[in-house]
Amino acid sequence: MKKLIFNSGIAAIYFTLLGASFKAMHWPGANILLGVAVIFFCFIFLPSALVSSYRSQETKRGKWLAIVTGIVFSVVMIGAYFKIMHWPGAGMFLLIAVPAPFVFFLPVYLYSVKKDKNYSVTNLLGVMFGLVFLAIFSALLALNVSRQVLTNVNDEISMLEKSTATSMRIIDGKTNGDNIASLSDDLYNYIDVIKCEMLNAAGNTLCAGGKPVMPEKGGVFIGIDNTEIAAKMIFSEKGKQKMEELKAKINSLRNAVKDSPKASEDLKKLAEDLLQTADKKMQDDYIITWEQYEFSTTHLVAVIDALTRIQSNVRFIEAEILSK
Repeated sequence: MKKLIFNSGIAAIYFTLLGASFKAMHWPGANILLGVAVIFFCFIFLPSALVSSYRSQETKRGKWLAIVTGIVFSVVMIGAYFKIMHWPGAGMFLLIAVPAPFVFFLPVYLYSVKKDKNYSVTNLLGVMFGLVFLAIFSALLALNVSRQVLTNVNDEISMLEKSTATSMRIIDGKTNGDNIASLSDDLYNYIDVIKCEMLNAAGNTLCAGGKPVMPEKGGVFIGIDNTEIAAKMIFSEKGKQKMEELKAKINSLRNAVKDSPKASEDLKKLAEDLLQTADKKMQDDYIITWEQYEFSTTHLVAVIDALTRIQSNVRFIEAEILSK
């Protein structure tokens, strides 16, 4: 039993640290590693440790304490994993997990040790500290961007698409000798491909022929609060290649506008601002990449909104030139 407890405990710690590192680096496999860590902790280490502790007692007085401890800590860990995975029920898990250590575990714990003359106040302080940490950990996981805020961003996408449609009516049937029209179309269509990949990965059926059709105002798409999909699409190794290609297309269009005889100086300055892809230098010479500030939050709806905003800017600049 001791060997099982030791090995499962080490495995739980190992997979937790490895999964957290992968998660921080946006590497594939992070969720699987964290899932394995939860399995080792909740279903192997914790039950084994509690059973071993109970059996080692001369007077068997901690049966209910072991049961409550196993349930409470398992709910916290499984709830945390549900939250990371954005699975249904994560909010309910965490709603229970935040007060559970104090409402269920602490009373049972105090009742179990009240007759133990050798029990010290230091041990109680240690337990209380651990419970506070557990509650704070659960509360921080429960903190999330308001669903209403995300819905408002979703509505903003609809407004941007209407603005883009207005620009398209100006562009329709017009061409341009300096290749701006073809560069704009290429960039716009490439962004549509990226958006469709993200929407499809979240389980949406909003794309037809590589073109996303977003819900009207008031309607939302599946996974608007998902952060895993967008982060993988942008910051993974494959995602970085897509972003480099996206920036190259934006730069090509910006340079074409800069060289266009039809573009006024004001329009060139505006294009420089709206189609900027350079990294930014912050305080203490800290460099923040274009991807980091353009997609500062990786909620799926926010990333789709940022991509749609780029498309809207592209069509606006194109319409301004072609209307000359």
